[in-house]
Amino acid sequence: MTIPSELRDLKRWCNWKLKPKADGSGYTKPPIQPNGQGAEADNPETWSTFEEVWVGQHPKVGFFIEEPYCGIDFDECVDLEVRAGRQV
Repeated sequence: MTIPSELRDLKRWCNWKLKPKADGSGYTKPPIQPNGQGAEADNPETWSTFEEVWVGQHPKVGFFIEEPYCGIDFDECVDLEVRAGRQV
């Protein structure tokens, strides 16, 4: 996958870690900084550069979206047991 340099150059990156939900109903993906501390979607002081998250100790990488960008979240669109897409 190629990430455009326009996005790579922005300090809007984080790592994330898959964690079970407290009620056991699934998983959540809280954003974290490369140092392992929590990152916050509404606090740019906790955001990192692409280079910082890419070499961090956590292999999952995320991007905080703000204008002029937008995105679509496809969580739970594939059933991992049968690997089939759900019709939406």
